[in-house]
Amino acid sequence: MIFAAGLVAMTTTAIAQPVITSSITSVPLGTIATAYGASPTVLPGAGGAGVTWDMSTVPTVYAAKLTVVAPSTTPYASTFSSATFCVQVDGTRTSYNYNRQTSIGVENLTLTYAGVGTGTDFSLNPRMSIPIPFSYTNERSDTFQSATSGPDTVRLIYDGYGTLKTPFNTYSNVIRIKEDYGTKYSYSWYNVTPFVMVMNYSSSSNNYVIVKTHFATTGVAN
Repeated sequence: MIFAAGLVAMTTTAIAQPVITSSITSVPLGTIATAYGASPTVLPGAGGAGVTWDMSTVPTVYAAKLTVVAPSTTPYASTFSSATFCVQVDGTRTSYNYNRQTSIGVENLTLTYAGVGTGTDFSLNPRMSIPIPFSYTNERSDTFQSATSGPDTVRLIYDGYGTLKTPFNTYSNVIRIKEDYGTKYSYSWYNVTPFVMVMNYSSSSNNYVIVKTHFATTGVAN
């Protein structure tokens, strides 16, 4: 389960073509999102400029509740002390996505981590998910490693921007980042303002995750 909790400051030469810049702030603590699984009755489609991706008819199934929390309040804070923000995932069990924001981007330290042997631990070499700076057609490669496998490389490609329609909302200004692993790939769609993931597609599972976010009004994570 992937949930990008960081708000990334955006600049544009025109509002239709967002550029991810180096100034990063955080989503307010307590922000809650609901993640839904969705069967691929509609394929992700091609990238490009000014694309409309219409996923409004895909059937969805509740998957998990996502909450932005301070890393210090979580049970594995000392293990991932470099994390700058965290997402608590309440699904079939409670797990945590620890992340680190730096001047070069947002890196995943864990995905759905619930103790040694549960979830994925990238702390040996964190996985880049959002490069900074990053603009349309840019590409960046990143080598990462989990605790249970050897080094791997992902090629991140800003492959499109435009409008995304989901069963819950229509987002008129989104970007899409492709993660290319060679034999498999995924797409992540991000709403520009605020900058949060609203949908993900994975070729390995052949499924979507669609995220519906409800922002907290007080308390800002450092």
